[in-house]
This record gives sequence, C-alpha cells and structure tokens, in this order.
Amino acid sequence: MIAALTLASCATPESVPKLLEAFADSFEQVGHAAHLALEHITGHITMDVEGESQRLVKDIPPRGRKDYWKKWFQENSPEKIEAMNAQVLAGPFHWTSSADSIRFRKAVEALSRYGKSASTKASLRRILVEETEIDTLSKMTVIRTLGILRDEQSVPILSDILADCSEKKRPQARGSHEFGWTAMPDHIGGAAAEALGRIGTPAAVDALTRGFKTLQEFWFYTHRTADHNWLMGSVSAIIHYRILEALEAIMTTTEIDVQKSIDAMTDRIIRSIPIDSDRGILLDNDDYERLVGRILARSSLYDAYLETCLNVLEKKSGDDDMTKTVTASPPAVSTGIMEPTSRAAMVIAVLVHDGTSEEHRQRIRAAFADFQKRDASRERSWTCYMLARALGRLKDKESIPMFLACLTDEKREFDFGSAPPPNVFLNEAMTPVHRASVAAALGMIGEPVALPVLLAITEDFHNMMDVREAAAFAIQEIGRKITPEQKATVPEDFVPRLKTLSATYPELYTGKTLSKAYDIWKNVR
Repeated sequence: MIAALTLASCATPESVPKLLEAFADSFEQVGHAAHLALEHITGHITMDVEGESQRLVKDIPPRGRKDYWKKWFQENSPEKIEAMNAQVLAGPFHWTSSADSIRFRKAVEALSRYGKSASTKASLRRILVEETEIDTLSKMTVIRTLGILRDEQSVPILSDILADCSEKKRPQARGSHEFGWTAMPDHIGGAAAEALGRIGTPAAVDALTRGFKTLQEFWFYTHRTADHNWLMGSVSAIIHYRILEALEAIMTTTEIDVQKSIDAMTDRIIRSIPIDSDRGILLDNDDYERLVGRILARSSLYDAYLETCLNVLEKKSGDDDMTKTVTASPPAVSTGIMEPTSRAAMVIAVLVHDGTSEEHRQRIRAAFADFQKRDASRERSWTCYMLARALGRLKDKESIPMFLACLTDEKREFDFGSAPPPNVFLNEAMTPVHRASVAAALGMIGEPVALPVLLAITEDFHNMMDVREAAAFAIQEIGRKITPEQKATVPEDFVPRLKTLSATYPELYTGKTLSKAYDIWKNVR
C-alpha cells in the first residue's frame, strides 16, 4: 500500500502495469492506493473532489477497478491524456475554490508525465506569469512540472521567481508568523530552485549561482518559515538547501562544469551552516551539513578553508576574510553565539571526507588533544565535540587510543554533581557532552577494540544518558561493520554481557538501542 501511495507522487506511465497488478492484492487498501496513484499519473478524477478527505470512489466497485482502468487506457492514448489535461490550463481559474485547485493540480501533475508538446509548456509558463492570484500549492505544482519537463524556455521565469522569493520581505501574516503564514516565498523559491536543477543547463546554473549569491543571511528565511528568534540560527533555510541540492544534481547528472560557480559561493555556503547550540545536538552531520560537505569537496578553495580552520584552532589565524568566514557564528539568543574556535571545529566536521590528507588528520587529532587537556568550559566542550565528530567521519583509527582514554579517564558527567531540583539540568557537567561524540566516533571508526569500554560505559549510570546512548549506538555500528578477521578479537564474554544488559536495561531508549545491537551481534559468527 505504501509503495502504491508513493507512486502517486513520483510514478511515470511506465509504472501503470505494476499498479494494475496491485488491484489483485488481497488487502483492499492496496487497490485503493493504486487507484489514487493512477489518478495522479493521468489526471483522470474518479473520486469526489469536494470530499477528498473521505476518498470515496464513485460508481466503481473495488474489484472492478482493474477492468475500469484497463479499458480507460485502451480508450485514451498518451496524446489524448495530454490534450484532456491541457484543457484545464485554459481556465477560467477559481483559485479560492479548493475543489478547482485540486482539479488544476491533478491536471498539471499529469502533464508532468504526458506534457510533451510545446503548446502545453507555453501554457504552463503563461500561468506563472499572468495568474498573480494563484495559490501557493498550485504555483509550486506548475513550477515543478516545468522542471520535470526540462523546459529550457522557463529558466528566465524561474530565475525571476527565485530572486523575488529571496528578497528581504515578509508576506502579511494572519496572526503569529510561527503558524507558517509568511513561509510561502520560501517554499515557492525552493520549488523554483528544484526546477532549475532538473532543467540542468548552463543558464540554469547561472540562475542558481546568481540566486545563492544574492540570498540574505539564512536565519532571515528560517525565521520567515516559522522559527522564533531563539531557534532561527539552529536550522537550515529551505532556499539555501534547494539551491545547493539543485547544483549537486546538475554536477552529478550532466557534464557541465560548476566549479567556478561553487568557488564564487564558497564563503556564503560556509556561513549558511546553522549551529546546534539551542536544540538537541546530533551525533553526526545533518542532511544540510552533508550536502554542504559534498558541494565544497568540489571547490578549488577546499584546502584553503580547511587550513584556515586548523589555523584558528592552533592560534595561527589572522584577520583575513577566510578566517572571518569560518568563525562567523549564526545567532543564538538564549545560549549565545559559538566561540570562534568551536565554529571553526564545526566547519572542519562538515568539510572532512575520505580524501582529507594525513597531515590535516594529524592536526585535527592534535587539536582535540589540546582542547581536551583544558579546564572545563563551553568552548572546550563544543570544540572537542565537533573535532571528535570530524575524526569519526574520517574513520581515523589513530584516534582510538585518545578516544578510549577520554571515556575511561575523564570525569563522568554525574561526577560533577547533580543540580538541585527544581532544575531542567540533570547534572552540573558542561554541555554539549563531548564524551557522547567520542563514543559515537568510535562507532563510526568501527574497530572492535573499543567494545569493552563502550559496553562498560552503557553499564555505568554515572555517565550521562547522551553518553550511554552514543556508546550503545557505537556497539551497534561496530557489529554492522565487523569483518571476518576482526571477529576473533571480540572478547568471549561480550555477546553474553550484551544480551543480559539489553534484556534488563532500565532506561527505555538506550535499552532499545542495546536490543538492536544484540540482534546484530547474536548473528555475528
């Protein structure tokens, strides 16, 4: 059923035979989902649009749907399906009518599969230019359809839409902007960037590059899409993400050289990376950070920026533009901005990849060791957290002794004392808890030598939950990656201890992670 519903948004005419077969499934809802998918593919509405939430089929018994659709396809050629849906583009349009908008979007979706003619593409372009009252979802559907059809003539229109949506302006909000009323330009602009990425011509690359270079600070857009002042620096912006995603799509599916474009945008790309200081911090890079890392790996400035980050950590940096770029922190109202060294460490965690040089790896290890020796501070915690993440992503085996010592020799979080209630903090340890990042990094590296320490960490409740959960995650990851040669190095009592611990663990979340780890390890022979 889920597969059939998914095909409603991404299927092509080639999916029709499989969807017809789905009507024979014994679970009736599968056939219902296939029926819905065929509606979206063809634009042929057989359901009650006004009551779409009910999705009631008119006059077609469940077991008769396959025959109904087979006959329908026999009577309607691809050209006829295009013509039928193209009629909707002539109007009249009633954008305030939910039913009319649904019918319009269904037709436009169908044209993304069948709209081959120049006249259809011209009609879609005309709607974008002339229909100023079009609703947001319908406009996004037209934009995406032009992208799917790879309509090169729409590039100037899409470029203008992207520029307009990127301007520093806010639509009128009906109540608090946190309800999302002001987010429409971000979604429309993101759709325009996506369409330009699908079109994938040099003109599209120019439009995307020009669009990214004129963007405001990313937190203007995150605030506009409903975040409040405290969190607007903690999440990536839709428009930034979609432009970079589009450029990556062009890089990986065409022969167009986009390096000059990436080089021209590198400083802005780095400044667009959010910070995590006011939300639950992740153990690994998030999707936007991974996207940025893949994009910047293609920049001729990659080594220069990585070198600059390391110079900041080693106190060799000057006052040049690159230093300002890698140390510039987004805002964080409640927790304050990141220290320059911590921000540089975060950028390092985004930049590193398998091709990072041994010299740079050594300097990252040395920087971690340097900050680890310092007295507890917010700067120390953030910098160590990010450098451990970087070394984990590098699968740097040379870091293992240093990381194991960090977990066994450093104070546990509850050794710092517990905060007296009522208090939102469980203990007095400095956050973020960098030992959690260290434990997770050992899982990324994937060497069984870490298993005894990681298991001991999960057994000791003087370690904060973040650390124990990360250690359980690491045990799971090592089990996934273990090679036949490594199996002989696993202690004999490890799997029995893991079995007992996973069965009796008093904490639900970490207990589930340990159970998943045991499910992996019990099959390791």
